[in-house]
Amino acid sequence: MVGVLLFLLIVYGSTWALNLSLRTAAAAGSSGAAYIFLFGTVWAPTAAALVLTSILGGRTSRAQLLRRLLRAPADTRWFLAAAVVPFAAICLAVLAARALGDSAPRPGVSLWPSIIGMQMITGAVGEELGWRGFLLTNLSQRVGFTLAAILSALLWSAWHIAGAFFPGMGPQLAPLIPFLTFVAVFGVFLAFVFARTGHVLAPMLAHLSLNLTLAVAGIPLASRPFWWVLVLATATVVAAAHFTSWPANIAGAVGAGVIKSAAAQRER
Repeated sequence: MVGVLLFLLIVYGSTWALNLSLRTAAAAGSSGAAYIFLFGTVWAPTAAALVLTSILGGRTSRAQLLRRLLRAPADTRWFLAAAVVPFAAICLAVLAARALGDSAPRPGVSLWPSIIGMQMITGAVGEELGWRGFLLTNLSQRVGFTLAAILSALLWSAWHIAGAFFPGMGPQLAPLIPFLTFVAVFGVFLAFVFARTGHVLAPMLAHLSLNLTLAVAGIPLASRPFWWVLVLATATVVAAAHFTSWPANIAGAVGAGVIKSAAAQRER
């Protein structure tokens, strides 16, 4: 539990330290301050996870953490769900929001390479080894997978509050309550695909699918109907997963590369 507390201290502390130190410059129009905040915050979870596993567990623990990213996945079938669910949920939310009059111009195709490039080096790739690979796994060893999925999702959601109070960041444009609610629900989905595959690449793929689709969807981030429909769609998927193939835990599964559903565990 010491590792969990230190992880949260580092990630939250560094994010709010960057917020407070760079907010004024960003408000004055400094793109450099915005980039420092963005990259400093989204890569803090991975950096914290690697440092803490090295200090608290040594080379072996660091190797185990990296195996969750580099080894062969335990079950590749869930990668399709990881990619498709966020895309489909956003498409549904966009259609609903547009029907209610909320829309925005879509970025031109010429901008897509830069959008994809930025997403490949920011949140989706920078956050998951820390939040899912380290925090979720450590929590699940102590409180079980279901509670760990909920707790880690809530903590991940609350971490985004700093971005909501930093000039120029996406969360600042979104209505806070529905945005944070969606992030929490989506965090549970990310925990699910991580547990089912035993591989950090699965939540990375889901996170990247979400961010890329959101970037080109042509919807104003201030649209409340968009976020609430997104919450409902994602929550429906999570509820369906819970009743069909919800994992019993991930603690042993990540190391062994074998994922079993809660139903299969009960049948033993």
